[in-house]
Amino acid sequence: MRHEAGGAGSASWALAAERARPYTEQEAAAFFRLHHGLWRALPRHRDELAEMLALARPLMPPGMQPTRIDRPHPSLWSLPVTLQGAAYEASNSFRRAA
Repeated sequence: MRHEAGGAGSASWALAAERARPYTEQEAAAFFRLHHGLWRALPRHRDELAEMLALARPLMPPGMQPTRIDRPHPSLWSLPVTLQGAAYEASNSFRRAA
């Protein structure tokens, strides 16, 4: 990109916009094919390849993103345990365990 109308700032803006642009179906398929090939060919670099995949996933088309697991609703959380009397002490259970 030439440094014309907007100067150097327009080039950096264009690069940032391209990095944030969602993948098309064809680009996503090509990325996954290349990633799979590199994963098999370069086992020593799998941590780096996993990081690249994690960065690319949010930009993938919705059908190619992993399914998201929602957080549990408050009604599914465990209930608090009530104490068995006012004089209960943690040291009692430690003595019984020993």
